Amino acid sequence: MSSPTVSSTADGSSKPPTLPIRRASDDDGSNSPPAPPTAEYDDDDITKRNEDELAAANATEAQFEVTVSPQEFNKLFRSGSMSIADQGVTVSVTDPQTKRAGPAGIHKITTYGITVTGASGVSSNTRKRYTDFTVLREELVRSFPGMFVPPLASKSQFHVLLKQPTTAVMNQIKPTDRVVEARRQSLEEFLTRCCARPWLRNSPVMAAFLATQENTYETAKKEFASKSMETMLEEFDRAVYDREVPEFQPGAQRSGSGSVEGGVEQDQQQEEGNSSKENEKPAEEEVNGENQEGAATTPAETSGSQIDVKPLLTTAKTYLGDHKSALKKLLTQLSTSAESFNKATSALGQCHYKLQDINTIATQGAGHALCVAENEKDIVRVNLADAFYEQKNILSAPAQAFHLELLASVIQREVTDCSAMMESLDKVVELGELRDKLNDKIRQKKGGSSRKGMSSMLKHPVKSVEGTFKTTTSSSAGSSASESMQKLCDQRDLVEAYYWRSGYNATMIEMKNFMQSKTTVYNEVAKEFVNRTTETHKQLAELWGKVDFGGVAGSPSAAE
Repeated sequence: MSSPTVSSTADGSSKPPTLPIRRASDDDGSNSPPAPPTAEYDDDDITKRNEDELAAANATEAQFEVTVSPQEFNKLFRSGSMSIADQGVTVSVTDPQTKRAGPAGIHKITTYGITVTGASGVSSNTRKRYTDFTVLREELVRSFPGMFVPPLASKSQFHVLLKQPTTAVMNQIKPTDRVVEARRQSLEEFLTRCCARPWLRNSPVMAAFLATQENTYETAKKEFASKSMETMLEEFDRAVYDREVPEFQPGAQRSGSGSVEGGVEQDQQQEEGNSSKENEKPAEEEVNGENQEGAATTPAETSGSQIDVKPLLTTAKTYLGDHKSALKKLLTQLSTSAESFNKATSALGQCHYKLQDINTIATQGAGHALCVAENEKDIVRVNLADAFYEQKNILSAPAQAFHLELLASVIQREVTDCSAMMESLDKVVELGELRDKLNDKIRQKKGGSSRKGMSSMLKHPVKSVEGTFKTTTSSSAGSSASESMQKLCDQRDLVEAYYWRSGYNATMIEMKNFMQSKTTVYNEVAKEFVNRTTETHKQLAELWGKVDFGGVAGSPSAAE
């Protein structure tokens, strides 16, 4: 879902951002934002563009209206993860322009002007489409596995932003313009959060996005797809240069796990070394009366490279999954509470009118007539009607409503960010799976069986047979096979280093930073939530304290 964004009206004034909420039952298990539809819709036809999204989303999406001012929004929601003011960086997405495209100009596309100004005062200016932003995010996630890349609202979420109450000025704006404005806000939010992270802001991927114009960005996209693993690892290393990520040590990892094989000569040396250690170990145990293996490996275990990142990745994903599930269930309950609260607040107005009716009957209707006939004063009840009316006004004020929408906003934002972080962890897991596939190929070339058994040989019989038997036909063939093996091992080593370093950074550094930043923002919003709720209760206490009981039936001065 989209992050809360501060929208602007046509007259330049700002209005509170709104935030859609998905119920827990709407979770389809997907961690990444939905891919934008391939078909282009005419921007003048909202119904046509959104009919597919509306059919799937209308039944499951609800909304809180976030009642924070733009200043409060910047203070609260950007305090933990979006502050770029201290970095001297400014980001703006403005000037949306729509033009015809496609065969005979049957489609319309909208581009947005982008300006990013660095601390040095140098600005980058370009124009991009929404789909260019999706490519940017995909490449950032692929280039920096295990590192948080802010989410980007999908096109299917924009129509939800339009359900907010609009001002009289906004009602004069065409629906198409409101759609474009919602997109603009979302894109600026995404780019601002990216530029708040130096490793994303200074990456070659971001540089290409900002430096290339719309007509040349297609070439940059092709270059992204053809980027080598060596280049990606170099870019990742530069991104984490200031973090305490140890250098990968293949020997430490393979001796610990025993599941990863080295190069041709390294494997032979490792096998000999393991055999020697096995022969020496019983003698050591007899002399010392205990297993010395643990004592011998203690120094090595203190090294970062000795850490097995696979179980840590599993733990991190489990945490994100459980945490996200709990947050979504809380959102459902907040939505239910807000709905009930709104109904109760509306009912207070009806209570006001009914209480007025009761007093009117007693002082002007039949009750009054009876008192006049008996030469008695009107029997007056305590006037609660005005108090009920004032209570309704207090609770209906834009900044009130028990502030459930404020609390829900930060939770919804965290749900979306958890999905984005999970997606990044999945990229690290994919690197581990690629390493395992390369290890299987190495085992096959050595004549052993892979973890997949014979299924791989049956699926690729020619390649497997050639790799197994043709190496002995001649010395030239043997040399070629040896070179092929070494090349395969080098490729595996590269992937393994990328996997381990990205996994270490993700589990030991990035997850901690992610959890801290989410907690910081939540605590700030929770504090504001408590302050607002306290102030509301103070107003209600003052209101009910002003109710006048003097001279009415049932008061201490009146007969019972």
